Amino acid sequence: SIKRKSGLLYYVVNGTAVYLDGYFLHQERMYRKLFSTVKDIDPNHINFDMNAKKYKGEVDSLLATCFSSTLRIFHGTILFVIILVMFLLRTIGS
Repeated sequence: SIKRKSGLLYYVVNGTAVYLDGYFLHQERMYRKLFSTVKDIDPNHINFDMNAKKYKGEVDSLLATCFSSTLRIFHGTILFVIILVMFLLRTIGS
């Protein structure tokens, strides 16, 4: 039914948002590591390499970042509201 498909869409959108937030938070953590390394180098010897992938092993994995406490609280609240609204709509609609 169309209601079931639209309900599934909400979960897919929330899951996509979790992934994207986790991805960009993971990138930010790698760039903070890069900055931390560069800030201690003499300005005359900085090579301006902006490739942060070499710090991938020094930060939490993408999956761990997606389920970090910050994202769990934020997206968990959104997921809870989605489930609550879906339940209320189903209850009222009956």
